[in-house]
Amino acid sequence: MCFRNAALQGLVHTSEFAQLFLQLGEVLKRDEFIHVAPLVHATVDFIRMFYHKAGTNRDPQHNFWVNKDVTVGHPLEPSTKLFAALTAAMPDLFKATPITVEQGENLVMQSEEDSGEFLMSYFNKLNFEFDLIGRVLRSPAWRPSSSQLAKDYMRNPKQTSIYRLFGAAISERVHFVMTIPIDKSVVDVAGCLRLYFQHLPEPAYFEQLPSVLVLNLGRFVFGSRGGVQTTFKELKMIKIPQVLTIPEALISSYFQLPSIVNYRLFAVVYHHGPTAVTGHYTADAAHPGYRLHHHRARDEKDTRPWFRANDTSVSHLQATEVYRTPDCPDGKPSTKTPFVLFYEQIPA
Repeated sequence: MCFRNAALQGLVHTSEFAQLFLQLGEVLKRDEFIHVAPLVHATVDFIRMFYHKAGTNRDPQHNFWVNKDVTVGHPLEPSTKLFAALTAAMPDLFKATPITVEQGENLVMQSEEDSGEFLMSYFNKLNFEFDLIGRVLRSPAWRPSSSQLAKDYMRNPKQTSIYRLFGAAISERVHFVMTIPIDKSVVDVAGCLRLYFQHLPEPAYFEQLPSVLVLNLGRFVFGSRGGVQTTFKELKMIKIPQVLTIPEALISSYFQLPSIVNYRLFAVVYHHGPTAVTGHYTADAAHPGYRLHHHRARDEKDTRPWFRANDTSVSHLQATEVYRTPDCPDGKPSTKTPFVLFYEQIPA
């Protein structure tokens, strides 16, 4: 459960994502859309666990939602109801991936739990349901076959709020989560981004940059041994900047994008463990209620309140702990590694 839980903790503290679903819950009537978009409804219920409503105007557009205080020392995990709804909406989403790993001199089958892969599948399913909702709202009598709907969705996924919020467009392909590689030549996140583009079969550039950039550091590396696919974990430490500047060389000059785009880190999912099939996931997040004050600033010291959440506890955290490289007194690399990074775009 921890690989899903940690990823969802990053999402619940994504302000634009949370507000989107809170407002959507005010507009959609459950009996009309529960069968059309079960994952959307489950997500609305989940987000409401962490926010309370402020305002009493009968017009829902004039009401707003604010964060509940994070309770330090108590569990911060999604309810059983939520996971039941999510599992029913997308059974394969909650299954660990079977992979082959080395165990001594042998190769054995085990299950990989990957927060990045979970987020990719989750966003794709949400995007599909948002497309359904839009079609139903535009034409209540429109009921296409699922196969035709799938074809329409694949042709134009760019109309949904999920795309506008998380979609990074590269050579006409949409990435809700970008998996960026790690090798010996890179030392920071910007270097991993450059390496990603270098590995593409032909020159490519960002054609759209999202409000929220989700980066999955490619730590689970797949290879082969004796003709059998296997995997291992890359433990190299990568510098995680508070402010990430997208290299200008990676931004297309043919689209109306600014030449300099900056993002501020607001959540990190960590993987603790030496391999892809062992260990634990936790999440660090900056409290959304304090982020607006720092949203436009780029270079000052990070003074936002942070907290650390896992399946059993919540604790306060100094921002310096988020960016600090773990100590390795025995000379071996730390098995606690940043795995998924959440960045929000800083207004120009």
